[in-house]
Amino acid sequence: VVITSINIDGNLFLIGSHQKEKVGPLCVKGLWF
Repeated sequence: VVITSINIDGNLFLIGSHQKEKVGPLCVKGLWF
């Protein structure tokens, strides 16, 4: 499983490629991951 870490405004978001379809797209400050 590939985990992508995105640091935005000091907040760390861990996004699992296996979770994208489960939780849906994550919208952060108008950016879609």
